[in-house]
Amino acid sequence: MATPSIMEVMQAMFNNLTNNMNINNSLRAEINNKIDEMQSLNAAARIEMFELVDQRSRRSTRASTKTTSRAVSPKSLVAQVSAKLESGVQEPPVVETPRINSFGPDLSLTQVFRDKDAADHFAEENAMRRQCAPKVSNRDNTHAYRDSYNATHRPNDPLKTESFTRTTPECKAKLKGPLTLKKCLEFQKDILDFQNKYNVEVRHTSYLSDELKAEMKARFDLTDSRFYSMVTQDLERYLSEMVAPVCKAEFLSMLNDTVHFSLPQGYIPTEQTLTTFLYQLLVYKERMFRAIEFILLYEGSDACLPAGSTEAHLR
Repeated sequence: MATPSIMEVMQAMFNNLTNNMNINNSLRAEINNKIDEMQSLNAAARIEMFELVDQRSRRSTRASTKTTSRAVSPKSLVAQVSAKLESGVQEPPVVETPRINSFGPDLSLTQVFRDKDAADHFAEENAMRRQCAPKVSNRDNTHAYRDSYNATHRPNDPLKTESFTRTTPECKAKLKGPLTLKKCLEFQKDILDFQNKYNVEVRHTSYLSDELKAEMKARFDLTDSRFYSMVTQDLERYLSEMVAPVCKAEFLSMLNDTVHFSLPQGYIPTEQTLTTFLYQLLVYKERMFRAIEFILLYEGSDACLPAGSTEAHLR
């Protein structure tokens, strides 16, 4: 068998290299074709998705009322943004939808939705939705005020405004300094018990000690007329500010000194006495609630809450 020459070997290697290059080129072309095909499919799917979003955005939730939908489609929104960027002209500010009555960031619906029509549409659709409860420091309708109001506005038993032929019973309630949370809550309870017992209305400011009256007038710059004409809610806010804690540790210390969980003497926990424990727990919860509510009547006390977010106020 004849031995191939060097030229024949080189020719064979060249032919193999050429074939491999042709195969690589064909693979490369096939891969490019696949990429182009996938890109075209991706573009088609994207167009189809935008069309579906456009159709759904144009559907009105109030089709039965035959009203025109004010929903903004993605295509029109992109077109508006592009037109604004190209023009570079600053449009006049849009009148914002009024702010909702709730605690938290003071943002209007227009700032939230970034679109006046969408904000108006949302406010219209949710007009009857229950609003969030305001902060305790902004409330007039507290638990103590509601109880006091009910004591003087009972149905079929109106407040006695006629002249009495007997001497009005003396109210034993008295608030003296130095002020503490416990003293304020006991004073509040004594006044409430007196109003419920005799169905008469009393002026809370008349039952403060002379030293405490002078201190409140000087601290809050109150004249005699303003002090004695002060409503109960304002008086409680001033008292709350005077006993307000300065840190979280003092907040907890005030609660520990004021509210206590107690059980009857000789109580033994069993299945039969479990309800006693639960009822005492409810009593403890009510006292704790009133104590925390009284502290938070002063807005500055929010920063001293021991844990959690200040948005989670008592409701």
